[in-house]
Amino acid sequence: MTTEFKTILDDLKTSAVLAKRNILSFLLATLGMALLVGVILLVFAMPFAILAVSAGPAAVQAWADSLVALAMANPIGTGVAFYVLLGLPIITLILIVVGSIYGISKEIVETGTTRAESAFSWFRRKFLSFAGAGFLLSLVIVTPAAAVAGAVSLAFNYTPPVWAQQVVSMFSFIWCFITVGLCMMVLPAVTHGKGVQESFKESFRLARTRFDRVFGLLTGIVVLLAISFGPAAIWGMWIGLTGVPPPMTLNPVSVFVMVWSAIAGLLWFVLFIPMSIVASCKVYAELTNAKVGYQQAPPELPMV
Repeated sequence: MTTEFKTILDDLKTSAVLAKRNILSFLLATLGMALLVGVILLVFAMPFAILAVSAGPAAVQAWADSLVALAMANPIGTGVAFYVLLGLPIITLILIVVGSIYGISKEIVETGTTRAESAFSWFRRKFLSFAGAGFLLSLVIVTPAAAVAGAVSLAFNYTPPVWAQQVVSMFSFIWCFITVGLCMMVLPAVTHGKGVQESFKESFRLARTRFDRVFGLLTGIVVLLAISFGPAAIWGMWIGLTGVPPPMTLNPVSVFVMVWSAIAGLLWFVLFIPMSIVASCKVYAELTNAKVGYQQAPPELPMV
């Protein structure tokens, strides 16, 4: 089946309206989840902080020196260890929080409204499912791109030439685009009560059988990203390729790029990220014939 451009645009427009109606709920839920993540990280960091204070500055300095020496002697092993021990858990924790936002987005698709505290309910009820899905998503999407970037950096003694950086950037973009598209429906499936393995299978199936709808939505989001941050990327590439440093005084181009990027960043945080999550939940519900009731939502929706 083919999906018209109008359908993709309708997915984004409808989701933007729903996200706008529930903007305060999204903001409060995001802030609450960020605070929760901070508390969790603080709890895990406390034993190390207590150990460092008890050991004293000299012991901490000796430990830091030994880590530097280990990294110099075995950069690959050290990098892998840090990624496994720190990178993967942090990314997984972030994706658990993102999964909670998917949970309230499911409620919006079903009823047209939600409440900020629902995010904490989703966090509590689906913690293990979100954790499993987040860990596997980290392995599938992030790990290969990070491994290639690290290998290229190591091959060129940590100073890869411009062409190598461009190749890595191109590979990372293509890899992330394909894998994000394949896994785009994983978290929506988890919110609908499916297990982690079943969610991945269904996401792959939908990406294959409804390639136009799933990857069409992802392409629309990527295009919106390009429009939002393209000027800053082009300006930075021009400075890098020409080798001309930006002027010390502001010029119209610099002012335009900074203002545009600031507005775009604010819009993404406030509206476009919630819109993208709601859109993926909406598409999943429609493709799986799940409950979609936002059309019957009252015109005046409670924002929290």
